[in-house]
Amino acid sequence: MVVRNFVFSLKSHSMKKTVFALAVILYTQLLFSQTKAGLKVGVNYSGTAIELSDLSRSFGAKKEDYGVTSAKPGLQAGFLVNMLTEMNFGIRFELLLNMRNWETNYYRKEMLDPTVLSEYGSIEKVNTAYLDLPIDFVYSLPLGENRVEILFGLNTAFGLWGSSSRSYWDKITYLSTGNSTGDAGLEDNTIHFGTQPKQIQDNEIYFNSLDLGINIGTSFLLRQSLLVSLVYTKGMSSRVPYFEDARLNRSDYNRYEFRNLALTAAVLF
Repeated sequence: MVVRNFVFSLKSHSMKKTVFALAVILYTQLLFSQTKAGLKVGVNYSGTAIELSDLSRSFGAKKEDYGVTSAKPGLQAGFLVNMLTEMNFGIRFELLLNMRNWETNYYRKEMLDPTVLSEYGSIEKVNTAYLDLPIDFVYSLPLGENRVEILFGLNTAFGLWGSSSRSYWDKITYLSTGNSTGDAGLEDNTIHFGTQPKQIQDNEIYFNSLDLGINIGTSFLLRQSLLVSLVYTKGMSSRVPYFEDARLNRSDYNRYEFRNLALTAAVLF
């Protein structure tokens, strides 16, 4: 046991030295890196994906029971700093305004009895604005005067403002006579970011103010001045905040995670 602990201690110490040495090399390279700043603008397609909890599955719920979400275009614009070393590795820092928009369509029908059909449908359109702070590690491959880049990193986003509108309708059809009755309406909501209070006002929706995600993408750098990027971001935080309920644990809630695909162009100086 003593020998095993001693060997493990040596391995742990060696690993720490290796990580420290790599960090020093990267830091030294960045000190002598080619640094450029630029302005970035483009379009992104955002949406949300639902992950059902075990509690929801135990009641037989399916993802389609919560509607079908489709991504909608939004503006992405901001500022970036690109640092590239002689070893073709680099780091990219960005400050972005990211408009995340999506639409959810929902439809349900059921037979209330053999002669009565109930139908319900809704379309919810959501528009939100986030401040994104991505930090990406970049590997750049020279291609003549140009470069092809692969990037991977973390994205931290803070909710700024948002709104949603939901149109809905319901219909009851009496199959024996062919007669039907129904209703329709439109509902506008304001989206707040932060902790959801125990009691909320009508027409208010609460989202988590912080969203964490993973970036993966590719870029093409044209003559060191024009950077065209395609980046996919997978959210890791639930869009919907958890509220206090003595009967439920956090694992009992469904998770709504962001997905974002952005195509942008940046001019570097």
